[in-house]
Amino acid sequence: MNVQADEKFRISADKVKQFKVRNAAGDMVPLGAVATVRDDVGPVFVLRYNMYTATAINGATMPGVSTGTVIEAVDQLAKQELPATWLTSGAN
Repeated sequence: MNVQADEKFRISADKVKQFKVRNAAGDMVPLGAVATVRDDVGPVFVLRYNMYTATAINGATMPGVSTGTVIEAVDQLAKQELPATWLTSGAN
């Protein structure tokens, strides 16, 4: 569900619980009556690739270095630095 509201109306979980939504009977009820709402922190947007959490990697090559060489270097760094579960959970 995506909900939009001015900042003053979404400053806390208690405020968000007051948003009105339709229940199964079509009546408008406070969101807090049909869902659990809590204060938390996290990313505003989560990028996914094939349903797995992903991230974008941006880079540039030095003049005279091929794209293939850069891809191999990034792949090698990923194998050295990232947990093995990160390398096997998605489509490589």
